[in-house]
Amino acid sequence: MKKITSYLIALILIGSGALNAMDTKLQQQIEKQLKELKSAKGIGAWEQGVTAFESMSKSHPKEWLTRYYESYCLLNCGMESKDPATADNYYDRAFKAAEVAEGLSANNSEIKTLKSWILSMQIGIDPMNRGFEYGMKSNILLEEAIALDENNPRPYLLQGLAAMYTPEEYGGSKEKARTCFEKAIKKFEATKVQSATAPSWGYEKAKESLAEVQ
Repeated sequence: MKKITSYLIALILIGSGALNAMDTKLQQQIEKQLKELKSAKGIGAWEQGVTAFESMSKSHPKEWLTRYYESYCLLNCGMESKDPATADNYYDRAFKAAEVAEGLSANNSEIKTLKSWILSMQIGIDPMNRGFEYGMKSNILLEEAIALDENNPRPYLLQGLAAMYTPEEYGGSKEKARTCFEKAIKKFEATKVQSATAPSWGYEKAKESLAEVQ
């Protein structure tokens, strides 16, 4: 009986070790891909990111972070695209990937922030027909993101960008934008990034945007 028990314990430990090794391998894959994306230029580089994270998502279907970065890469593909229809297709795919991520990690401040960003970019494709509806949805998502994590700097950055690019007659202003950017920068500088794979984008953009509204 003791031999059987020892054997079962050994199997559990081996299985646990394999699981940890798999998780570590995935973390290393994500870190490697994020390092490559830091110097990404053009749709081709971002498409490589999409492919890499899609592959990770298929092998780790319960991991929200790979879907998050898949969405992030698709969003950047859209922003790099010069053709509105092509860009819109990327944004649609980005939003769908973000929703899959949210299905795996509900009430996630980072995912809600990313979804808001995607919606704001979709407005630019057809502002007359999308401006009001998508703008409302985008703002609500940012409010929800802040409610979930008030120390997340990225929602404040996006609020600042919205205020900077929205005409004053529709509620935008440089003063509002400046306040949001200053708050975002303080949050960036006060909040430690949890890990090398955690979302960390936006700090440089916040500083550049603040300089524009000074």
